[in-house]
Amino acid sequence: MQFSNGYYAELLDRNGRGATEVLINPDSRTVQLEFGPAMMWNTSYGMTPARKQTAAAAIGPDQAVRMADQ
Repeated sequence: MQFSNGYYAELLDRNGRGATEVLINPDSRTVQLEFGPAMMWNTSYGMTPARKQTAAAAIGPDQAVRMADQ
């Protein structure tokens, strides 16, 4: 979603389920977690995950930009 001061995006896992949300600053091209949803109610990737994660994300900045553009 585009707002006057930036973008808000929902990231999906490989199964198409919501994983977390991020804020995107178009001026600095930075991406940061939307801390409320990402940390508090997200039971897969938040502060108190319901299941243990076994692998870290392994994508670089260029791939992240290509994925975001899609």
